[in-house]
Order: sequence, then C-alpha cells, then structure tokens
Amino acid sequence: MKSYLLIGLLLTATTGTFYTCDPLDKQGSSTDTSSSTASTVNGSTSQALPEEFIVFHSNINPSDPSKLDYGNITKIKKDGSELKLVNNLQSPYLPKLSPDKTKILFVSNASLNGNASKGPTNLWIMHSDGSEAKPLTHLQVEESDFKTLYLYPQWSPDGNKILFISRRNLSGSDTDPLGSANLWILDADGSNLKPLTKLKNSEKIDHAAWSPDGGKITFLSQQSLSDNDPIHSNENLWIIDADGSNLKALTKWNVANIASAAWSPDGKNLALFTNMNLNGSDSFGKNYNLWLLNVENGNLSSLTKLKNASINLIQWLPDNQWIAYYSNENLESQDMPLNPSKLFFNNLWLVKSDGSERKPITRLLDQNIRFASTKWSKNGAQIITASTRHLDGSDKTEIEPKENLWIMNADGSNPMPLTKYSAKNTSVSDADF
Repeated sequence: MKSYLLIGLLLTATTGTFYTCDPLDKQGSSTDTSSSTASTVNGSTSQALPEEFIVFHSNINPSDPSKLDYGNITKIKKDGSELKLVNNLQSPYLPKLSPDKTKILFVSNASLNGNASKGPTNLWIMHSDGSEAKPLTHLQVEESDFKTLYLYPQWSPDGNKILFISRRNLSGSDTDPLGSANLWILDADGSNLKPLTKLKNSEKIDHAAWSPDGGKITFLSQQSLSDNDPIHSNENLWIIDADGSNLKALTKWNVANIASAAWSPDGKNLALFTNMNLNGSDSFGKNYNLWLLNVENGNLSSLTKLKNASINLIQWLPDNQWIAYYSNENLESQDMPLNPSKLFFNNLWLVKSDGSERKPITRLLDQNIRFASTKWSKNGAQIITASTRHLDGSDKTEIEPKENLWIMNADGSNPMPLTKYSAKNTSVSDADF
C-alpha cells in the first residue's frame, strides 16, 4: 500500500487592471479583469489574481518547455494562454492562494535576502503577480529534505493566519537544532509564531486541515494515546482548537491505519481514507476504503466497500453532497483493479456522502491523473487536474508519459490540456485558482 500512497502523492461587474512583471515579461503587461479586490502585504497593495488564471508548481523551464528546471511557480489562463513564470526564487514549492486571491504563500529555500542563492527553507509570501516576495519565517537551520521543515502550509479560511507543520525547535528559535514535527501557526504578516502542539517524540505528523469555519484543525499523528506511550505504533486522527486548546483523538486505533481526512464544506463530517476492516473493527481490511466520520458524535460509516481495488486521497465537492476520490477500480466490474500490473491509480471517481451513486468521472485505461493536483472551481462546474494522458485527449500508451495540467467539466467532459510540455519526467502540482 505504501507504493500506492507514494504515487498518489507523487496532486462582474467592476473593471480593473492586473499588472504582471516577471523574468519572461520584462516590460510588464496588463490584463483586464472582470472583478478586482486588493489587500496589503507588508505595506504594499496587491490586486487579486483574475478569475481566469490558475497558479501551479512545475518543474519545467518556462522559457524553454522542452527542458526541466528545479521547480517554479507558474500561472496560466483557463484557456491555456499566457503561460508565465510568477517568480524566479530558488526552488519555490507548495503555492497556496490566499482566500481573497491577492497573495501566494509558498515554501522556498531562497536566501533570506531574496537573491537567487540557496539558503535554509522558509515560508514566503508574495503578491499574486509575483512581486514583493518576502520570507514569513527566518529559520537558519539547514535540512537535507526541506519538505520535512514546512509541510502543508495553509491559509485560515479568513486569510488572517497560516498553519503549517515543521520540525523547527519548540523554543521558536531560528537557530536551535531541529526537533519533533509539530503544528505551528502564525499571522499572515509573519508575526505571532507559536506551536499548537508540543510533541517531543513524534517524528510524524501530517495532513493538517482547517475546519471550514476556521475554529478547529484536524491532523494525523503518531502521538501517544496514553501518557506512558511516547510514540504510538500508527497514526490516528486528532482535532485541536485553533488556539491550541482541547486536543483530542477522533480515532483511537491500534491496528488500522488512516492515510488522510477531509472536512465536509458544512463542517459536520470528515471523509476518511483508511484500511479499517469493513466490519468496523480495529483490524486491517483488505484494502483502503472511504469512510464518513460524524465530528459531533464520532459515528463511522463506510461509503465504499472495496476488497480488491483500492482508493487514494479524497476531496469534497463544493456542494457538500459529493466526495471525489482517486481509484484503480475497473471501469466495468468496479471492485477489481483496472491494471493489476501497474502501481498507479487511473481515474477520478465520485460518490455521494451517503455512499450512493458511485461513478467514474474520467475513464482512462492506461494513463493516470494526479489527484493531489485536482481542484474544483468554487461553483463546482470545472475541474483542474494533472494527467499523463496524451495531449490529443486519448489514452494512448506512451513509453515516457509527460504530465500536463488539464481542465475539464465537472462530469469529465471536454478535457483540454492547458500546458503542452514535451520534456521527459515533467511534473505539475498544487494547482490553485
């Protein structure tokens, strides 16, 4: 199952003017927007990213799409035009648009003075046009795998705070040695940095997520379920108030594993991706399935009952009625792997929150999509995703598939590639719009 997880993770009326100025557009350009909002980052005003633009991470050199790069944050229109580099800082990663779309939060190991040299990994923020990039944290401790320092950076629903996972020392010092992984929070301007959890023994904490109202945070952790057990054998789902109080375990499993959880838009339920036995006992089931957890009373119910095929990663649709997941199910007989010899999940599926009307949105037989890079528009009408399907839209087998960013209708119809990268080992991820 570890292979599956690894691969699954390896995805109006007002008129204004939006200005861009980046290394590929030295004169700057302006694009008319249908609506415009503004906010301030470190004293300067930022315009909202126009609705027609998508921001994403790519390992392609924008000046030469046939070549790979160390990674960059790129934007593109929903019609596939105006592909541009947003910022050329050193190794930017995990871009996240603020709720008002005026700012981009990201991780980078750029030098703290903003030049092109490499430095320790920190959280950064910039205007949505790529200007005024500034570090929010100033950690000076190096780590070989920078992703262990800053994981899952997320804006609070109101855009005032930022949540992330880090192994920085609980002292808050920028120079003390690294410690255990913990949840951290800070204001959007970089002030009031503090740990929400204070674990000293757990090396693993992940999949942190704000509740829709911003009052609570869920996360997975190996922290102890009892005072005499410093590190638990597996991860459980935990919940904590946004101020760091009222920490409690939502699951208390000693055998079954949970891989991710997603809040329903109304904040009443959590969709879980777990291998718990389908009979509801704390034992291993044959495969991972989708379960629904009622946050208030703790009741659990299985939404899928797969025994041969499996699922990976989950996401609620904006309407609060449907849940999307990534699966290798056979498109005809369903509870059988589509390609037993291949270690990837091929298609995007939907199921209602009561477990009914399960159906595939995409119908790829050989290529795959990257669910970690899949996102629905706020009105639920369009889907952005990364896929290795052939650029003509077919499911042709390729010896060296190229990953590109695609847009389609919510029912999977009219898929269109937004990028047309041709280099080997291309990667696109973390699309946001």
